[in-house]
Amino acid sequence: MNPTSLLITPEEVWLRLLQDKVHLIDVRAPVEFSAGRIPSSVNHPILNDEERTLVGTTYKQQGSAEAVALGHRLIQGEVKESRVQAWVQEFKKDPEHTFVTCFRGGMRSQITQTWLAEKGIYIPRIAGGYKKMRQLFLDQLESFSRTEKMLVLTGKTGSGKTQLLQDIQGHPTLNLEFLAQHRGSTFGAYKNRQPSQIDFENNLTLEWGRQKQLFATKPILVEDESRLIGRCVQPDSFFELLRQSPVLFLDEPIEKRIENILQEYVIIRSEDVNLFADLSYSLGKIRNKLGGLRYAEISEDLEAARKAFADHRDHSLSRVWIEKLILWYYDPLYQSSLDKRNPEILARGDRNHILSVIG
Repeated sequence: MNPTSLLITPEEVWLRLLQDKVHLIDVRAPVEFSAGRIPSSVNHPILNDEERTLVGTTYKQQGSAEAVALGHRLIQGEVKESRVQAWVQEFKKDPEHTFVTCFRGGMRSQITQTWLAEKGIYIPRIAGGYKKMRQLFLDQLESFSRTEKMLVLTGKTGSGKTQLLQDIQGHPTLNLEFLAQHRGSTFGAYKNRQPSQIDFENNLTLEWGRQKQLFATKPILVEDESRLIGRCVQPDSFFELLRQSPVLFLDEPIEKRIENILQEYVIIRSEDVNLFADLSYSLGKIRNKLGGLRYAEISEDLEAARKAFADHRDHSLSRVWIEKLILWYYDPLYQSSLDKRNPEILARGDRNHILSVIG
């Protein structure tokens, strides 16, 4: 059997991804993989970044034959064996669902197939490689954005939209903040690094596809977010649908909102020595929008809260600066955005009311 004749189409991979039945070995260089990857893939490169650069330079200066020859000289002996063994170990984790890809599904994937066949392992490569898979994801996202319906969970900062979204059962949801690894606000950075823009888009598309498969006839419910979620940008077609869709307005009293923010942004990070330094840094990013006097006042409140916690493990003073941020910054910003959009509001009320409407 010619191992390089084993192929799987991007469409077949997509269907398997919907069922979580893909274990993909991506043999591109790390720099390529970090820029964007197919979900459920792991990176075990055939050429590392430095080797890829050397081969690429040789290709430009001396042609394909010399570049290929250099690649084989670089990857031989123990180096070759270590890389093949990495692929073998990945294959053993899930033999039935393991595939291989490089950028275009060409030489690097074919060499991987050949070297694995020498170990008695035959696995398909993706026809067209990562490039074709990426285009399929883009096409799926465009199709979903044109044909699917959406409901948007909106509400002022601290109303508990994300928690409500996580608690919903029996209805399709997309948690954009989780996918972007960011809460969407100036103070919303997670400890985990955000995904690349491509990874954000791919994961968004795949999760939408999985939710559509589970709940075919129901509109997808998403939390109201600005176009920019940290550094991740909502794709144009998706964001246009979000902005045009009807909303469910989660309306909670300010006291409840303050407690939600206190818990999510402060108490949950009580043991983090950088907590107040991070909060101060984030406050500094909106200094001009707050104005000098308000910024100075909130800074003083934040320092008082830091000292109270350092001296007495008391977080109660954080309610002071949180309330001022809500009233002086977040509420006016939200109301201005809502007024410009003037969306259709299907329901408005507290958490229990919105849950009853969703059913």
